[in-house]
Amino acid sequence: MTGCDRCGAQALAVETMCPVCGEELRTHGTAGIPVRRHGVAPPPPMEMLAAPEPTGRVSLPALGLGMLGTGLIAAGLGLWLW
Repeated sequence: MTGCDRCGAQALAVETMCPVCGEELRTHGTAGIPVRRHGVAPPPPMEMLAAPEPTGRVSLPALGLGMLGTGLIAAGLGLWLW
C-alpha cells in the first residue's frame, strides 16, 4: 500500500489516483502516512490519554472552593481562639 502525499489516505499500489481526494499518486519515493480510506488519521493513543498541559490559570470553581475552604478554616480557628 502507498499513501497520498496530500491527505495521507491509504491507496493500493495499483491505484493511480487517491481514493479520498483524487490527487495523482507518485509511484516512487516515500509513501505518506497511511490512514483509513474514509477519514483522517486518529491521534495516537498516548496523545489521547495525556493530561492537558497546564496553562498557569486557575479555573473559577477551583478558586471559589479554595476561598471557601480558607474561610472555613479561618472561622474555625477564630472560634477556637475566642
